[in-house]
Order: sequence, then structure tokens, then C-alpha cells
Amino acid sequence: MTNINSDDSYIHRLGKLTPIYIIALMTTMEGLLAPFAALDVAFQVISVVMVLIVAIVLFWHFEIREQKVNLRPQLVIAFVTSMLYIILSSMRILNISLGDIDYLVILGVGLWTFIAPIIVKG
Repeated sequence: MTNINSDDSYIHRLGKLTPIYIIALMTTMEGLLAPFAALDVAFQVISVVMVLIVAIVLFWHFEIREQKVNLRPQLVIAFVTSMLYIILSSMRILNISLGDIDYLVILGVGLWTFIAPIIVKG
């Protein structure tokens, strides 16, 4: 991800705000977290926290150290989007339900993904 420019199209901004390595981490963690679904809640929480720590380290390494993104609103929005994806994916993998608001949470994360590129113009 590089800095968003004012002349970037919506699709380019969407790509710069949705880190692909977070999506890869979500796919990988499905296999890693699946055995924890049958364990205690404490083990589930520990496993999700470990995945969040890995996501934060990946985000810091790729966005700040390698890509040298310095547009703070872009970093904040990409970080929030990444954490929402990880938390939502963890809930799905571990069969954690919020009851009737599950669909609202999924809708909220989806809307956030599509609205975020409008917020950051570069």
C-alpha cells in the first residue's frame, strides 16, 4: 500500500485501504483457529488475541517500515478495517454469535469497507 493521491480512483483507494496480507492472514487463521472452536472460551480469546498481535505486527511492518505510508488518516482507516476483518473472521471461525445482530455486524463491516475510500481523498 502506498499513500493515497488526490487523483486516485475509488478502486485504487479501496485497494490501498484494504491490505491484502490481512485477507491472506484471515484465510490462514481459519485452519489455525478451527481446533480452538471446541476448547474453552479462555483459549479462544487467547488465540484471537494472538492473531490480532500478528496482524498488528504485519500492518506495522508492511505499511510503516516497507511502504513508508505517512498519510495518517489512511493508516488509521486501513488499521481499523484490518482489525474489523480479523475480529469478524474470528467470530465466524469460532462460532461466536451475537444473536440477532450478527447480520448487522457483517453489514456494518461491509459498509465500512465501501465507505472508507470516500473518507480519505489524499
